[in-house]
Amino acid sequence: MAYNDQMTKTQTVNLVNDWLAAHAPSVTVGLFTNDVVPNANSISADFIEPTGSWYAAVGGTYGQPFDAGNDTIGILMQSVEFNYTGTDASETIHGYTVNLASDGTLLHANTLPTPVVMADTLDNVNVQPGFSVSVPNMA
Repeated sequence: MAYNDQMTKTQTVNLVNDWLAAHAPSVTVGLFTNDVVPNANSISADFIEPTGSWYAAVGGTYGQPFDAGNDTIGILMQSVEFNYTGTDASETIHGYTVNLASDGTLLHANTLPTPVVMADTLDNVNVQPGFSVSVPNMA
């Protein structure tokens, strides 16, 4: 059954804000080393995290929703930086994930524009995860 009800922009922002209030304090941002492209069916187990002692997933913080145009609400996180210490074997980073800290459920993921090889002291990856919510004909 299809529904044709329309949400206003204010209702959509309120809905997103409620979701952020419930989940934003408890998300982690991680990296992955396997060459996969995230899709709507991806799960946490699809992504292999770096194994070096330099790496640990970190907490993430979402910002306020904003009007991204074209009936879309955007939500970005603060940038997260991962620094290689140079004490482990090199690893190639293909992208990042955002998971619920409580149980590891994948919320969203993305690939980097170009894979980054972490091989030399102070090599780093800086990501700013985000997602969008599209509501056709949003008023």
